[in-house]
Amino acid sequence: NAPLAICSALAREVKSVAYAGDDSFTVRERLYALKRVADLRATIAQAERIVQSPVPLHYARHTSRFLSVWCFTLPLCLAPTVPAAVLPAVVGVVAWALLGLREIGLLIENPFRRSLQLTIVTDTLGREIDETLALHRDHGLRE
Repeated sequence: NAPLAICSALAREVKSVAYAGDDSFTVRERLYALKRVADLRATIAQAERIVQSPVPLHYARHTSRFLSVWCFTLPLCLAPTVPAAVLPAVVGVVAWALLGLREIGLLIENPFRRSLQLTIVTDTLGREIDETLALHRDHGLRE
């Protein structure tokens, strides 16, 4: 699992920073950084559980069938009360709204497939970590 491997590498990196006599990286800061890595690891584990729990197939099929039947019978129910010229527009708008809500529901149930672009986040995070480590090394070399 790549995210957990990255967390382990982060923890190893934090642990490998040498203790300095000038308090440039204190024990408290080390423990705080390790705690944040542990929190990140726990969050990743929770996200993995969400991703791996599938939507029940029967639920998805039932919802799709119900909406199809409801949208196809809607003109029969509205025909006595809505003028014939307006009926297709009304049915179209209602069907669009309901089927759109169904699609949004599917995206919410499965948020990590299409909506998150984690490579952008991880690349940015990697650059910031590299910059921070470079600043720390530069600061340590000057003293």
